[in-house]
Amino acid sequence: MVIDDIETLIDSTAEALGIHRSLITGPSRHSTPSFGRQIVMALWSEDHSLQEAAEVVNRTSHSLAIYARQRIFSKIQGNSSVRQRLESVISLYRQKKARPSQYLNVNFFAELTGILSPLNPQTETSSTQ
Repeated sequence: MVIDDIETLIDSTAEALGIHRSLITGPSRHSTPSFGRQIVMALWSEDHSLQEAAEVVNRTSHSLAIYARQRIFSKIQGNSSVRQRLESVISLYRQKKARPSQYLNVNFFAELTGILSPLNPQTETSSTQ
């Protein structure tokens, strides 16, 4: 399954982080809204351009989406609580949007961290081919 509904993604991220959705798309530089923006950009950029990923959170530069992806990947390697938050965002998105038989395409877990995603059993087969 492709992440194709930005509103649901932002809502899921805000819910998982316990913040209002407007903080994710707003100008706040506090750590939780910034982390939420990074999650949204990292997940959205899996199936959309980096420029689109920046624009969905009201940013102008695709380089911010590149930075967001790098930050998320480095954080999930060394911090299990960050990984759990990201997993909860994906789980909430699936609950709100996906049919039970579908999986999210989150190959970046395997590609950039070397960690096979427990969220997507297909990652293991696609990364070994």
